[in-house]
Amino acid sequence: MALIGQMAMMGTYAPSGVTSVTLISITITSAATIAWPAGLQAGDVAVLADAGSGIGAPASVTPTGFTNVVDCPGVVHRLMVDYKILDGTEAGNIMGISSGIGAGKCLYIYRGNVPITAVVPSTWNSEATTGDPAPQTVLASPGAPPLVVFGANIGTNGNTTFSTASPAFDATENFGSANFAIAGYKIYNSSPANHTIDMTDNNANALVSGYLQFS
Repeated sequence: MALIGQMAMMGTYAPSGVTSVTLISITITSAATIAWPAGLQAGDVAVLADAGSGIGAPASVTPTGFTNVVDCPGVVHRLMVDYKILDGTEAGNIMGISSGIGAGKCLYIYRGNVPITAVVPSTWNSEATTGDPAPQTVLASPGAPPLVVFGANIGTNGNTTFSTASPAFDATENFGSANFAIAGYKIYNSSPANHTIDMTDNNANALVSGYLQFS
């Protein structure tokens, strides 16, 4: 024990683990595939918001190597969120939801202060409806930071927004055909807060929310 104490004082011993995350890149598309960005490292985490609309709900697709956290199908639309811990060799395109009418993807890359080895999802909220989705609450305050709160929605009339995002997201991105989808995120490296997330009726709608915890 004395040796460990001496090593700590000398700066040669330190606790391990992820204590903070940052956003490295955002990529959006209105297609069935989305390209991996450059500069990826082992231990980065990719989070994919994937949306589609068609004559009926497009088929569910979890891209190779990803883990699905929420799959929200409606009458003519589908919204999914997936994640992957990267090995640093990722290149080319990710294949996700494909549809003859509308598709879109938003790909986030997050990096920890040390390589991320585990992701723990919360229980995610989801609702698909042809009416106005109910407000959703993400109970993030009991979560262990670092964590990232996410929200996403589809409104098939296009140019969708969040009618409520409280606390505010760090940023939001419209994506997909006629901007029929939107995603937002909030990074918490300390003191996570609960979030209220909502949208207005925009024809055929889907609203999802939750958080991912990193370690």
